[in-house]
Amino acid sequence: MKTPEAVEGFIQTLNKMGFMTERPDSTSLEFIDFACTSNEFVLEVGAAYGVTTLQALQRGCHVVANDIDERHLSALYHSATAEERMRLTLHCKRIPQEFDFPEHSLRAILACRVIHFFTPAEVGHFLEKSFASLRPGGKLFIVTETPYVKTLSEFIPEFEKRKSQNDRWPGMLDVASLDEKLLEFLPNKMLLFDVETLSSEIKRAGFKVEKCHFFSRPEFPEFLRYDGRESVACVAIKS
Repeated sequence: MKTPEAVEGFIQTLNKMGFMTERPDSTSLEFIDFACTSNEFVLEVGAAYGVTTLQALQRGCHVVANDIDERHLSALYHSATAEERMRLTLHCKRIPQEFDFPEHSLRAILACRVIHFFTPAEVGHFLEKSFASLRPGGKLFIVTETPYVKTLSEFIPEFEKRKSQNDRWPGMLDVASLDEKLLEFLPNKMLLFDVETLSSEIKRAGFKVEKCHFFSRPEFPEFLRYDGRESVACVAIKS
């Protein structure tokens, strides 16, 4: 199948797991830059139609593209050239449950706009498995969503209250409690993060956090933009 057309910079997934952005964000581009300095394998988790994977392949990377929907991976495969397909491995499995990469086998891992669909236990499992599968000096790149998105703004006071009470997972959200219309595009449960909650979990898994920060999303549709903290990005190294 072909990748669907973008609408306002977003391409809707086929399995109610939100949207893929039309272009890679700055952290995804940093992942590509780091990945392509070596011939080692790198992994993109939740690659969807492959906006980042395809750019990495164009740069000569060897990429394992993971997604739980075969249709997304089919579109990705047919968007790649014959030469690029020789360096592309499709991995249609559910991560972290089927995280089956050997220890020290990967140079880099990108999970962009994925872990907010995980449960707390899945986040811990994913980070543990990521740490084991990366070689020493390998890096983990994560981009995930925050409560500071206009459609989720009613949840912000509750998130901040839970955080002030030292709740380890203040971002647990029942999507339907905000707006049942969102269920057309999202699963019912989400797990939102800010800088502190994301970086603390990554450190807990043994990584050294190089940087972790909010960033604005000017490319998002107006109905999502809030105050410049729409997403949080983290880059961590297995030292």
